[in-house]
Amino acid sequence: MPDTLGFGEVWNITQLDNKVVFQSDFHLFLYIKDSIQILPFENSLLGSFVANGNLYVNFENEGLKRFMEGKFVPIPFSEKFSDDEIVGIDIFDNEHLIEATAESGFFLIEINPYGNELSVEKLEIKFQSLIAQTTIQSFKKIGENLFAFGTNGDGLFVFDQSGKITQSINENSGIKDPFVNEFIKDSRGQLRLALGNGVAFVNAFEPISNFGIENGLEGIIEDIVRYKGEIFCATHEGLFKLKTKENGQPTFSLLNTLQCWDLLPVKFEGKEILLGAFNDGIYEVKDNGEVELIVENYPWKLYQSKSDSTLVFIGLDPGLGFIKYQNGNWFAGYENYDFDAIYNFTEVNGVLWAGTFRDGLVYGLRNIGVKQDSTLAYELVIVEDSNKLLPKSSVYTIEFQGNPLFAIDSAIFTYDEEYGGFKPFTPTTKSSPGRKYFHRLLNQEDEKLWAITVLPNEDFEFGFFDAKKNLSGSLIHLRSLLTV
Repeated sequence: MPDTLGFGEVWNITQLDNKVVFQSDFHLFLYIKDSIQILPFENSLLGSFVANGNLYVNFENEGLKRFMEGKFVPIPFSEKFSDDEIVGIDIFDNEHLIEATAESGFFLIEINPYGNELSVEKLEIKFQSLIAQTTIQSFKKIGENLFAFGTNGDGLFVFDQSGKITQSINENSGIKDPFVNEFIKDSRGQLRLALGNGVAFVNAFEPISNFGIENGLEGIIEDIVRYKGEIFCATHEGLFKLKTKENGQPTFSLLNTLQCWDLLPVKFEGKEILLGAFNDGIYEVKDNGEVELIVENYPWKLYQSKSDSTLVFIGLDPGLGFIKYQNGNWFAGYENYDFDAIYNFTEVNGVLWAGTFRDGLVYGLRNIGVKQDSTLAYELVIVEDSNKLLPKSSVYTIEFQGNPLFAIDSAIFTYDEEYGGFKPFTPTTKSSPGRKYFHRLLNQEDEKLWAITVLPNEDFEFGFFDAKKNLSGSLIHLRSLLTV
């Protein structure tokens, strides 16, 4: 191509069918089969976009036009965009295109089955105040129903077809500059961001979010639950509740400053109540965030009985306690200090298992009931053969596929009634003895057994054992998934 054209800098490159479109300061080029066609126009070119198989161009003082049969044809409402910079156009659904402008936000362009533009209307979004205070630099569709836009200082935002922001990526997320001039989605599904000071890549589709002090969440996190559609978090600094700002930035608000160890949403008799194990006792958390003391003690863990939904067991330090709801109120039973400190429970086949921190010690209680003197009646599961006890370790217990599981330092055991004791669950559910140990387990619908292990340097790994693959699986270094 002769340099006498003076085409200036190339600002944009897009693909139109089997052609490549180059946009420069003064020209628009179509490259196909080793030949280049120069597209003629009169006024200054502000932007070019490919959507729904068509090439759209935004001209200064003319607005939006479509390239058809070798010439630029105005769309019926092109003058509406003559005063604002268009930064992107893409497919919204089968009947609409979505257009992003730098200052005015988003518009829906109605199209007929032949792709002709019929009308335009403002897209009603739930983050209009964000649009009013920022400038949109770039815009693209990044998923089936997901769209993203970069800004001139507020980072990158992802939103869905309902107009709700689902993710915000900014300095709190780890990128070094919130000026997102442009971005692309690569073959691995990651977004490559062109920032003011370099390039960053993020996985906008990774189902892991990293929350910390920058989101208002402080202290060592002990538990997190969903209650009435909202997220509550128990930490050493207090009880927090997750809120989402209009710009999609998640923020935790502090409800109270009591050190909190565990949270338990309970349902019974048409009621739904949130209980909290705080540093000095068991509290009921009201919907307004206030707490009401039920009983004073030193709790670790709460667990709702499967056989009696009004009965809640309390793992104490040390001991076993309980509260029961009857006649519209909670009453606290007598606490049994014959038990070591209990920090987890599960109930399987009528047996309540309670894990402790010490020497493979786990309690099995069956035929549980509350006596008239407010003490707990039960029968202990006894393992007579010392060779069938759990190895010396702290014990974390859950249920998986109808089996009680017990995570110790380097393996997962189960209890076999006929065997008369504990034995390895499967040969594959092992970590590496001496190199890492199981910290927590989670049952995902009896299909995946998730595990968190701790390495000697106190880093964490997590992953799952897949029941569909004979519980084979591998663990992933958690730090690698949180790198932006």
